[in-house]
Amino acid sequence: MPQEKSHVYLRKCAFVFIIDNIIVNTGTAGSEQADREV
Repeated sequence: MPQEKSHVYLRKCAFVFIIDNIIVNTGTAGSEQADREV
């Protein structure tokens, strides 16, 4: 397994992981605000 390929793969995974966290964090924050307004 070439090191370059695994490095790119790890970067892609980390990027997707960070994006998922941002979406989850903003999603939970948005739902919490909606609960407070109601």
